[in-house]
Amino acid sequence: MLQWYRIMTQTKRIIRIAVAAVLALALILTGIYFPAAVGSPASGNGENGATGFAVAYADTTPAAVTTPEDISAAVIAPISDRAYSGERIKPTLGVTLGTKKLKKNRDYTIKYSDNKLPGTATVVISGKAPNYTGTLQTTFNIIVRTPKEYRLRVSNDFVTASWKRAAGKIDGYEVFYASDESFSSDKRRKVIESTKTTSYSIDRPFKATSFYVKVRSFVKIKKKKYYSEYTYVRNKETKDVGWYSKISDKIGSDTKWIDIDLSKQIVYLHKGDDLVKAYACSTGKPGTPTPKGTFSIYKKIKLHDMKGDWNPETQEWGYVAKDVPWATYFVSDIAFHGASWNPQVNLPLDQKRIPKSHGCVNMRVADAKYLYNWGPMGTLVSVHK
Repeated sequence: MLQWYRIMTQTKRIIRIAVAAVLALALILTGIYFPAAVGSPASGNGENGATGFAVAYADTTPAAVTTPEDISAAVIAPISDRAYSGERIKPTLGVTLGTKKLKKNRDYTIKYSDNKLPGTATVVISGKAPNYTGTLQTTFNIIVRTPKEYRLRVSNDFVTASWKRAAGKIDGYEVFYASDESFSSDKRRKVIESTKTTSYSIDRPFKATSFYVKVRSFVKIKKKKYYSEYTYVRNKETKDVGWYSKISDKIGSDTKWIDIDLSKQIVYLHKGDDLVKAYACSTGKPGTPTPKGTFSIYKKIKLHDMKGDWNPETQEWGYVAKDVPWATYFVSDIAFHGASWNPQVNLPLDQKRIPKSHGCVNMRVADAKYLYNWGPMGTLVSVHK
């Protein structure tokens, strides 16, 4: 009986193990469970009826896979023009993809090129993994800014252009003026190599009475100039320049002539319609005025003494000036000459000067020397207000 009992017990144990194995296999195949340790002992030692298997739960659902979006379908907000500064320019971007606003370094990276000199700069954005891929490109302009608050005014039959400096780096200005709106007649250009000067007086008279003027800024980079857009064209009507009409038929394209403006106390050297030089001067004071009219150079003396009229009562000359340099005579005893003793001749062109001579045209010594050598005998001299 004892032997029979042992056989039955062993048989039952085998059946239980077999049933547990079949059940575990079925659960594994259906993907619900997996054996923690097949064939390993459970918490018991097998003597208390344990099956000898441990079964655990497992989530075998496949992980979600993210598909990166192509950033080339995004939209970059337009970038406004940037003023040239001499440094590399890196504007902030506004990038959207559908309804999503993308963020730099999280969703994309940026690469700039040609973003220092005036011209067209390029921006390339690249999608950043794992959410984005692809590239997208845009451009923006680096410009030299146009002068601001540009104006014209008329005074003494001439026109003065004025403006204010615009933002960014600027090295100077160019002023263009002409007697017609298309800038084809009497077109002239004045280059101002400074940003401190923000005005220009057109002192050369035109035969016509209309002035058309425009201005632009520039920067110099190495040996190349980069320009702004022009200001819009402004025009002014001036009075008829009567004194000029009297001599215009005597002036050819290569004719040298000299203009003395008594109201401005300036001597202008011209060649045809071109202004060559402009010099400060001091002409005759009210008691001894410089005569007005049209004259011509008739005598030159490099260095000599000058004397005023003889006074028979005092038995003295009106004045005596020793060693007067670079005298260029154009009417009677009236001449251009160096006058280092007259402080008026050293004042800037845009500053008011006072007539203080005995009738001659006082100039700085260097300026009088230039005129002496520049103007040949017979050079036309016009003196006017």
